[in-house]
Amino acid sequence: MSVLKPEILSRNGKKLFAVIPYEAFVELQERLEDADDLLALEEAKCDEGDAPTISSDEMRRILNIPRAKAVSKRSKSKQRKGVELANS
Repeated sequence: MSVLKPEILSRNGKKLFAVIPYEAFVELQERLEDADDLLALEEAKCDEGDAPTISSDEMRRILNIPRAKAVSKRSKSKQRKGVELANS
């Protein structure tokens, strides 16, 4: 994460708001969402305790779902660039 350098807005010597660049806000928001997801996962694991589990491969076999083909990092990069160009 980049170092935050907020602009502090105050009134009568009391700090009221911290203004940060939009990119920093988005990054901070994503990190908070990730942290919330991790907390929810940990809570779910605790709630489940020693409940039996099943692997994703076994679930695919049960539901008759074929395994997805692996996509290389290079292909993903090309796909993203194509999406970016299409959205331009």
